[in-house]
This record gives sequence, C-alpha cells and structure tokens, in this order.
Amino acid sequence: MVPLYLVEEHHEAYLAWNHAIADGVLPPRADGLLHVDEHSDLGVPLVRAPVRAAARTLEGCAALTYRDLGIATFIVPAIYQGLFRRVVWLRQRFAAPPRPETLHVHAHVDGVRLALTDDLARAGAFNLDRRQFVHDPRTEADPRPLGPVDVLDIDLDYFSCDPNAGLGVTLEVTAREYAAFLADPYHPLRCRCGPQAQASSDGARHWLHLPEPFSPPPAALKVDEPELRRRVDAFAAWLTDRAVRPRVITVCRSRRSGYTPGDQWAQIEALLLGALRERLGAAPRLLADLIDPRPYLRAESTPLTPTRQEQPS
Repeated sequence: MVPLYLVEEHHEAYLAWNHAIADGVLPPRADGLLHVDEHSDLGVPLVRAPVRAAARTLEGCAALTYRDLGIATFIVPAIYQGLFRRVVWLRQRFAAPPRPETLHVHAHVDGVRLALTDDLARAGAFNLDRRQFVHDPRTEADPRPLGPVDVLDIDLDYFSCDPNAGLGVTLEVTAREYAAFLADPYHPLRCRCGPQAQASSDGARHWLHLPEPFSPPPAALKVDEPELRRRVDAFAAWLTDRAVRPRVITVCRSRRSGYTPGDQWAQIEALLLGALRERLGAAPRLLADLIDPRPYLRAESTPLTPTRQEQPS
C-alpha cells in the first residue's frame, strides 16, 4: 500500500511530505519528485523563520506551511531542506519544447531569505548552504527515461484547469474600509493594483475586487467530460508504462483556489483515486484529519519584508 495524502491546496503538500518523513515512509534525503500540474510551482516564498530549523519538527513544518507558504511556493523550501535532487514537471503541453535545467536554491540570511537561480556563480559554487537540483519539464509523450520517483505529486488541475482562477480575489470589507477606498486616490490597493482594483456594494454589504496585476490573457485550459476521462485514463496508463512506484503520493484538489473547476473537481478526484488504488495500491487519507491547521493560523508579530527574488534567467 502506498500512502496517499489528499490536500485541499498545494502548499499543504510540503507538510504532507514531512509527515511522511516523520512516519518513516519517506527518507529525509529522497531523490525524485514527479510534479504533475498545470503550473511549475517554483515560486520563492518569503519566510519568517529558517526553513531547515522549521523542518526539524512536524510542528515547525506545519507553522511554516500555514503561515509562510503559498500554493506556488512549496517546492523550493523542500529543495532547500534537502528533500529532492530532481523535479520532473509533467504538464499537458508546453508553448515551446521544454528542456531540463540545473537550478540552485540558497539563502541570503540565516535560511530566511531564499533565492532560486540558474547561475552557479551567483549561488556560490563552494557555498555549503546551496542546494542543487535538476528541473525537468516534460509531457507524457516524452520518451526519455523518467528515473526514480520517490514522491508522486498530482494537482487535479492537470486534467482540467479553470483559466480564470488566480487572476483576482473578492473580499468583503466593512463600510468604513469601503468608504476609505472610495475616498483615497492613493489607497494602497490603488497604488498596488492600479485602476483594476474596484469596489462594489449592495447597500448593506461591501466588497473590494483585487486583480492579479499584469496577468496575461488566460489560455483555454478547461476541458469537457470526455476529454477529462481520457486524460485520467491516459495518465494512469502512463504511470504503468513507466513503472512509477512512489513511496508517497500527494493529491491536491485546488478547488478552493479555483484552479480545478468547481463543477469538475469531485469527478476528477474520484476517477484519479480509483486509478491510483487499482494501479498503485494507494491508500488515501485527508491531511486535515491528521493535522489541524487552525492552531497555525494566528497572527504573527514578525512582518514579512518583500525582497528581490532571483529567478532563472
């Protein structure tokens, strides 16, 4: 039986991996991560505490997950922790032929300010803090050998994705904050988001609508039910053909963020879990049944200070 952690949003995969380490299922120095997702999720988080210190305990990992990590910034801290040396990113298609690249994660200050770069000189060839890994984007049609897979990480949005998800958020606010936004031409949200930031009210309730600045027009990524079923079946067959036998599986719903369409996520999950049970003997369990996130959601007195992040050139 392969343990399968079912998570609501993708940053929780980091906590699930460390739970598997604590359970003795996954070694703290694994090799390959097979990341099955519409998105690379190689963003760099802004963290309050040193990642490696947090990773020493499951409580520290939970605090890091729910206070500092986002749905696109959970792989880099796992690399810096030393968990993976290879990340294979499986996607339905790429605009241009993908190619593997060697990347480096290091910290600027005491393991807090992380950086991701493809420049070995910038990361420091003799920097003992540096973690090197190979990032290998590919599709199911790629004939190259896959290599060992310790963790199979699947986002349901790989099979069908809402192209409008993540492009903005609507927040209900007080009447005072609503009035302040309307009255202040230099409101921080106006300065940050420009004229795309909007407000609305029905007289009794008030909302602020915040876009994702500088977002390109979304691609058509949502598919119909026949194509959805075909993709799940094709992926399951691909796992068998490639003899993928992971130590641990994480499956992310992405329903609350909206990346997996709200009218499809349950069907995708049922089809995928059925295939994983049949082919890999996967034993699903909800991460929320193992670790309650609520104790880790309290406000922090230490502010996050945005810093310049290095990205692959």
